[in-house]
Amino acid sequence: MNDYVQAFYKGFKMSDYESADECQTALTSSLSQLYAFKLNQTYKKTWNDPFFAVTYSLGSPVNDAWFYCYQWFTNFYDVYEKKYDSFVDFGDLYLSFIFNMLGNSL
Repeated sequence: MNDYVQAFYKGFKMSDYESADECQTALTSSLSQLYAFKLNQTYKKTWNDPFFAVTYSLGSPVNDAWFYCYQWFTNFYDVYEKKYDSFVDFGDLYLSFIFNMLGNSL
């Protein structure tokens, strides 16, 4: 996994959310499958290789990725919606952001 993606994953505490690990695994494998699809198109040997590659790509890794990432997104959205509803107005949200930044700077 790329160092930037891993830093984002750890910094945003993605493992705290439901289906985050499954989403990351499925998304990584679907991107690998898309790269394999590109290589398959570059080095195709018979006329039916593109059809097999498309059906395999849509059938396994991409299908898992959209399902797990949708589960993660709904959980992520629910958590942040509850956090946002706890603030009174934008000034309260902004003040919380500033104090959080000051607390993390130490």
